[in-house]
Amino acid sequence: MPELTDIVLGDLRLSLRVWGAADAVRPPVVLLPATGRTARDWGVIAAGLAAEQTVYAVDLRGHGDSAIRIHAGATSSPGSPHLPC
Repeated sequence: MPELTDIVLGDLRLSLRVWGAADAVRPPVVLLPATGRTARDWGVIAAGLAAEQTVYAVDLRGHGDSAIRIHAGATSSPGSPHLPC
């Protein structure tokens, strides 16, 4: 099972899944989904890579568990009306 975490960059919250422990010996791999897909789609591949590497898969903005955008106390998540940027 991947570790689930969020990354907050300014007013943007992205959901991140991590397979394997990060350390200096294990090279990182970053997996990005295609438009309309999510980090969950990488599960089988990421699990296989995690034996030798630390694998990071991110949900793009407005997809999966990532927010569309956070504004002055208001949050938006997938399925919510798009907030102006």
